[in-house]
Amino acid sequence: MKNIILSTLLAVGLVGSASAQLTPNANDLFLGFETTGSTGATINYVIDLGQAETFKASGSSILNLGTFGSDLKLIYGTSWYNNTGLLWGAVAGFSAATSYNGVDDPINTIYLSAPTTAVGTDAPAWTTRSKNGQGAPVGQAKNFISGIPFANSSYNGTTLRANAVVESKSDPTSWSAIDPNGIPLQAFNSTIEAAFTNPSSASTAVLDLFRLPPPSKGVPLSGTNGPTENIGFFSIDNSGSVSFTPYLQAQNIPEPSTYALFGIGAIGLLIVMRRKKVV
Repeated sequence: MKNIILSTLLAVGLVGSASAQLTPNANDLFLGFETTGSTGATINYVIDLGQAETFKASGSSILNLGTFGSDLKLIYGTSWYNNTGLLWGAVAGFSAATSYNGVDDPINTIYLSAPTTAVGTDAPAWTTRSKNGQGAPVGQAKNFISGIPFANSSYNGTTLRANAVVESKSDPTSWSAIDPNGIPLQAFNSTIEAAFTNPSSASTAVLDLFRLPPPSKGVPLSGTNGPTENIGFFSIDNSGSVSFTPYLQAQNIPEPSTYALFGIGAIGLLIVMRRKKVV
C-alpha cells in the first residue's frame, strides 16, 4: 500500500524528488532502461512502480506513473529517446504466494513486458513454462531486485526521482543481466525490451505487460502450458511521462489500420457529397 500511495503522490507532483533510500516491497514491478549507445552506456536506470498486482487490479483506469524526463536526459542525453540503442522493459517475480487487492498470485508468478509495434497492436503472447522451469527466471528476477543499489538515488550529483535509482550495467545482477536472450531468462527465448527507434518520438516504444502464473495442479512439470494474460501496456512520451493502460481500456483504442479505413470512408463520403452538389 505504501508504494501505491507513493506512486500516486509522485504522479500528481505532491512528493518532491529528494527522498531517503528507496525501500521497495518484495513483489514490486520494475522498469529498467539501458543503452548500447555511447551516452549512458555503462549505466542502467531503474524505476520502482510499486506492487505488480496493482496493474492487474487496475480495471479500466489508466494509471499515470510519473514523469522521468529530467532523469532520462541526465543519464542518456537531452534527446534521450534519440539515443541509439536505448531500450526499456518491465519485470516482477514472486518467490512466495501473495494476495493483494483481489489478485491472487501463486508462488513463481512472473510479470514480463513484451515489445509491440504500436498502441492497440498486441505483442506476441508469452507462454508459461513448467512449474520447475518458471522458478528459474523468477529467481533471476528476484536476484536483480535484491541487487538493486537502492542508495544510488543521485547521478553526477543530481538527485533522481524518489522511486528511481541508477546501477552499473556491469553488475552481475543488473537490469542488463536479466535480458532474456542471455542466461537468466533464456527459457522465454525472446526480449522483454522495446527499442526507441523513432528519433523524434518516444511514443513508438510500447510495452505490453503479461502476467504469467505457473501452471495449476495436475499440469505436467515439463514443457509449455499455453498463452498467458495480457493485462495492458506501458507507454512513454518525449517528456518522460509514463502511463499504464489496462487491457480493457486498450481494446477501445483502434489500430492504425482502423484509422486508415475511417479516413478512406470520410474521403469517399466527401466525393459523394460533392457530386450531389454538382448535379
